[in-house]
Amino acid sequence: MKSFSINYLLAVLLLLFGCSQDKTKVVEDVRILDLEDVEKLSDTNLITDIEYIPLSSKGDHFIGEVCRVIFKNNMFYIFDFLVNNSVMVFNDSGGFEYEISKTGNGPGEYVSVSDFEVDDSGNIYMMDAGGQKMICYSDRGQSFKVIRLPKFFIEFAFAKNNKMVAYRPFSSSGLEDCYGIVDLNENKYETIFPLRDFIDEHGTFKELSHIFSSGGDLWFSPRLSNRIYSFRDDKAIERYRFKDGLLPEKIDEGLLNEYGSIRQSPEYISSIKGIFETDNTVMISYQMRYVENLLVSKNTDKLCLLRDILPAEMPGKHRIIGSDGDVFISVVNKLRVEDIEALNLSDKDKKRFQDYDYNSNPVIALFKVRKF
Repeated sequence: MKSFSINYLLAVLLLLFGCSQDKTKVVEDVRILDLEDVEKLSDTNLITDIEYIPLSSKGDHFIGEVCRVIFKNNMFYIFDFLVNNSVMVFNDSGGFEYEISKTGNGPGEYVSVSDFEVDDSGNIYMMDAGGQKMICYSDRGQSFKVIRLPKFFIEFAFAKNNKMVAYRPFSSSGLEDCYGIVDLNENKYETIFPLRDFIDEHGTFKELSHIFSSGGDLWFSPRLSNRIYSFRDDKAIERYRFKDGLLPEKIDEGLLNEYGSIRQSPEYISSIKGIFETDNTVMISYQMRYVENLLVSKNTDKLCLLRDILPAEMPGKHRIIGSDGDVFISVVNKLRVEDIEALNLSDKDKKRFQDYDYNSNPVIALFKVRKF
């Protein structure tokens, strides 16, 4: 399985070729994001309703690497692609519920999972990177249904009307690079955003793509792009754009690392790590020399950085991985004793941490951002 996963990732990191007709729709009120406009806010009262939830490590249910988190049905669904190739489910208090780990070639098993989704009934859908299929697990993983797909995909997210947005890197006839809509009722696929056209116009690069589901929208940013889109009505609509100059005008070998990705640099945005939305704010995580979390107010034209407004009672290194309603969700690894003391926990919440140590599973942090 590990050999397959490595070869699979190397294939995706190649330069990718052609797709079909571009159906991208660009709206006129695209918001331009200029990092020079970021305000140096020091109001730590902007963050409220902070809650830390340690994920239980009892029973040797250790998470190797948190690759994606979905919070739904009062459950945290944790996708660990790099180590366990499984989905672990924890309740909203951090208690372990069950795990779906079914690597193999038998019934209900997968070769390697590349992405997953959860529906409102708690069914877990896992995209098998080793086949043109998706497996739906129900009854805490005891029952399954195989869903055959019209093409090969590695990333996806559910849309309305039993459709899904999916990213397609390559096929048996050659390498491709495009987003499309899959109609699960009719098992049909239609390209809506061919990245090859975008790459020809704006440069070329070798980063993985990502689809982010948040705030009722599906978001994505093409690789090596200063543009951020959402999917609406089967269209890719441009919503935000970083000011020109934050990406190199021309890519040469000196800007690439050994994997073909843009080197981390204080001058350029090398990748978008996350796009998450609450009622008041859009949070965009991007990589320059370091990962930064840009807060974009939906009520004003203000921009600020998360690190400038973090209060003392919110210690640790936060990786934003989702949102739910008006709450942002982050993952925090390896909290120290002094970090836990800084949380100002109630006696009830302290019980959650009684078995926690530095090498335990990660901690989920929930918080809100007031209007600014």
